[in-house]
Amino acid sequence: MTGYDIFRRAEALLGVFHDGIHGESISLSDEYLAYLNQILSDIGCKEAASSSEPLTISEKQCEAVVFGVAMLSAVADSDRMKAEEFTKRYQRKRAAALSEFTQVVDGLPSPKGE
Repeated sequence: MTGYDIFRRAEALLGVFHDGIHGESISLSDEYLAYLNQILSDIGCKEAASSSEPLTISEKQCEAVVFGVAMLSAVADSDRMKAEEFTKRYQRKRAAALSEFTQVVDGLPSPKGE
């Protein structure tokens, strides 16, 4: 699975298709690569350097990334209904992906000395 594959699955979820784009030779815009890396980072995975780089993620993580990219794209397009729906779905998929880790630490930073 590459960043390009994630992008194509996310745009299919959103109902957006670009005619004339075939194969993996297309490079994603910086905007979509930023979406991809933001979600990869959020679920604790290594960020992608390019859209053609193979991602070493599990199936659960892949599902979370697809829905996360769709969510960010809907937010950027100001599509409130899709953004709300994909946010809910992303949160569920993210929880499933994070359940693969033995420990998830979530806390607020504290000033030094405390």
